Amino acid sequence: MAVIVIQQVAATEEQYRAVNHAMDTRGNPPAGLILHTGGPLENGDLRVVDIWESGEAFQAWASERLGPTIVQIMGSDAPTPSVEIRELYDVINGAG
Repeated sequence: MAVIVIQQVAATEEQYRAVNHAMDTRGNPPAGLILHTGGPLENGDLRVVDIWESGEAFQAWASERLGPTIVQIMGSDAPTPSVEIRELYDVINGAG
């Protein structure tokens, strides 16, 4: 079942873009990812909202690619994001 993953973390746009660039998310998107968005909040934090085919697909990507890349870019003391995962009833793609 598809899930929405909402993450919030104290990170800059530069850090966000560096992590995505290092993972080549456009050229080599994560298996199971349906949609990815990211942008700033008023308090300076970053919010990322993704739709995944399953929570397991997100967890595998987070542990195998995202986590190690964050440490590579931001160091071992990188801030830990808050993560909320919820099952979805439906996903409709209006762009297609």
